[in-house]
Amino acid sequence: MKAKQYFYNNGSYEPVSDSAGEFFSLLAGENTVLHKCWRTSGTRVPFFSEQFTLLKKDLERNHLSGTKFTEPESVLLPVIKLLHKNRVFKGAIVHFFFTRIMDIHELPGTGMVILSESHSNERFIINTSGYHLGLLKDFVHPGFDILGRINRLDPYGKSWKKDLEQGIDAGIIVNSEGTVVECDDSCIFLIGGDKIFTPSPDLGGSERAIRNVILSKASEVGLKVIETRMLEPGHLNDADEVFIANDLEGIRWVAGYGEKRYFRNYSNLILNMINSDWEKS
Repeated sequence: MKAKQYFYNNGSYEPVSDSAGEFFSLLAGENTVLHKCWRTSGTRVPFFSEQFTLLKKDLERNHLSGTKFTEPESVLLPVIKLLHKNRVFKGAIVHFFFTRIMDIHELPGTGMVILSESHSNERFIINTSGYHLGLLKDFVHPGFDILGRINRLDPYGKSWKKDLEQGIDAGIIVNSEGTVVECDDSCIFLIGGDKIFTPSPDLGGSERAIRNVILSKASEVGLKVIETRMLEPGHLNDADEVFIANDLEGIRWVAGYGEKRYFRNYSNLILNMINSDWEKS
């Protein structure tokens, strides 16, 4: 079955094939939508192997896999064509949507929508103002990936808007035992001495390609990597440095949590290493 592909151009969705309205009406009314965001630089897709591995796992886990979406070329080539068609060469964010659809023979299949939007920076840029973290008191992580897997596009709603208005840039999500799982849209990393701590992936945090890249780079600079199931909000008071990261923004350094303030050393170093890898490629 031919994939349905669309691109974002000057504020409107322009179809490459079939009706864009038909597909987006399906997305709006369908509970089984897999949404993935990839950041590109020109026609390069950073962390492509890691991102594709996670995409393939999610497709299979959510029974959306098909031969066309388990081959890297079926994903990468449409992205390259899309970026050329939109004249996006200095960086872009590409959105993938997968959902169940019926083909022309009324047989179930998987449809794919690809949208791109321009992004001003080709490299990941470190934030000039440090983030301030806070605990999302009204939200307990339900134990599954709420950002990267099948879900409604607004899983948090307005539950923590009040916290943001009080100066919190990102919220820490804990499970019912009070263990840190992740931040609201990012992985979280704590550095103390020569160790870097991050929540264990089996706690149910969203899978992100940059997480594996960061841990690899941390090992290269001599940090001992510890993935733990016992990280609690109180441990942030003992950390020397804290940063968060996702595949779209890269690394965001954290200035403070409550009254605690942090250094900014490894966040800069690791992000520079990641950008350097892009340029070498």
